[in-house]
Amino acid sequence: MTIGVVLIVLTAVLAALHLPVWLIITADVLAYAAWAYFHPWRDCPRCKATGRNRMSTARRRGKCRRCKGSREVRTFGAVVLHRIVRSARQGWSNRKEI
Repeated sequence: MTIGVVLIVLTAVLAALHLPVWLIITADVLAYAAWAYFHPWRDCPRCKATGRNRMSTARRRGKCRRCKGSREVRTFGAVVLHRIVRSARQGWSNRKEI
């Protein structure tokens, strides 16, 4: 199941329970953040995970500009989320005992 389907189902269930809108939005944001943290890579949408650009032929093979031939790109928000988590862990380990 993709994250889009999960978010739609989560939103529908929470809306059916007549919860406040801010709580539904918060739950969706937290669900997406968890998804982006545990699934930081996704298939490249530009080359459809082939690693080649659309104009590649048998004689000329060009790499996709977006993924540079790796076939994967970062999930939206994964870089920032991992930086925040790393910073929080470092801050926690460097705290001073009182």
